[in-house]
Amino acid sequence: MHARSARAITCALLLLASFAALCGFASAASSRRPAALSAQRKAPASGPRLNERVAAGQSRSDRRRHHRHHRRKRHHRRHHRGAPNGAPEAATPKLDDAVAAPTQPPSRGEASTGGVHKDSGPAPAPPVETPSTSTPPPAEPEAPGPPPIEPTRSSNCFASPHVCEFPDPTNTGVQAGVLLTPSGSISVRQAGTVISGKDVTGTIEIGASDVTIENTRVTQTSTCGTSSTCGNYAIKIAPGVTGVKIAHVETATTAGATCEQDIRNTGGEVTIEATYLHACDGNIYAVGPTTLKDSYGVAKIEISTDHIENVYFNETTFTAIHDTLFNPVNQTAVIFGNSGGGTDVTNCSNQLTIQESLLAGGGYSLYPCAHSSQPGSSTLNVQGNHFARCLSTEAYEPSGGHHPCSGGFDSHGYYPNSGSYGIATHYYQGTGIWRGNVWDDDLSKVCITGASSGCE
Repeated sequence: MHARSARAITCALLLLASFAALCGFASAASSRRPAALSAQRKAPASGPRLNERVAAGQSRSDRRRHHRHHRRKRHHRRHHRGAPNGAPEAATPKLDDAVAAPTQPPSRGEASTGGVHKDSGPAPAPPVETPSTSTPPPAEPEAPGPPPIEPTRSSNCFASPHVCEFPDPTNTGVQAGVLLTPSGSISVRQAGTVISGKDVTGTIEIGASDVTIENTRVTQTSTCGTSSTCGNYAIKIAPGVTGVKIAHVETATTAGATCEQDIRNTGGEVTIEATYLHACDGNIYAVGPTTLKDSYGVAKIEISTDHIENVYFNETTFTAIHDTLFNPVNQTAVIFGNSGGGTDVTNCSNQLTIQESLLAGGGYSLYPCAHSSQPGSSTLNVQGNHFARCLSTEAYEPSGGHHPCSGGFDSHGYYPNSGSYGIATHYYQGTGIWRGNVWDDDLSKVCITGASSGCE
């Protein structure tokens, strides 16, 4: 009896020890499982629980086989969890695969080089621009403007301009040695035509662009009479025509005939060089840009109602470079810039340049902006010129307000102030340049006002 009781007690104790060991192992394994596996373990089991199996009287060997099977199943789940139900299990990635195909993009502390995921340490700080402490290079100096144009340093040039190398009949017009072929009037309609070596009796009319007239004399034969102007000429440039060049040409008129302008430019750009103009009351009429260079022109009055000027230009650009322009008539001007065709306007748009020239006579020698009340876009550039004046005592004529010399014209000039009224009128202060202009007789400074000081 006691022996059987002792064996029963021993068996019960062994059973309790095995059960306790089994519970401790399960508790430790549960603490090491991932959350996903723990969640699976919390789900209701499909078969009988362990204590139910134990209570059902399983043998010790059965329990050992059960534990080994349980460990293998847990190991299997540990290595294959995460695959979708019914999906084939993914092969364990190789080391090379893991390097060649990173599972996430590089973090801020890592660099990506050709798809290789490298740990480059902390991200470098962005570069900080340090302000330059070097001294900036000095600004380029402004290019100096053109030097002032100085007048010819010879004096008393009026009587014989060529002695001072100014233009006059001896060094303008048809060049020496050129043989001229007689011709009647010429009308040009072909662009680029060149008229050369002609002695024209009549007129030349230019109706095409880029025409050249050279080494030619034109003697006009029409007449206006002596009382009214008629707009006739020796050479005419038609409206719309441009690029005309007139060089080494002489204009004249037949005895007894009268005309208004030697050259009448009603078109565009015209250049006149080394030309001797003495046919008509006025030398040039221009409503298009005109340049006169190295030329000699003398005005006269044969039509009693004519306004006399060597140059008339209206709302355009006129440039005179190294010319001799004389007007013995005591009215209008040597160079007259009109506005509005003679109708009063507000703004003047004339662009007048006169340089290195010899000027004398007219009512005023310069009249840049007639019939205007404001400068507008006009400019005036007068540099390095000689203004001629007679040297006897200045007189006064109340009837016309003229200021002649008491001794009349002389070898130094026509009037004591260059023009019978003075040097200039109808100009606007501050709209241009007046520099280096002198009296021809003694090379003393002359200002646009006629004074000898207060200007450059």
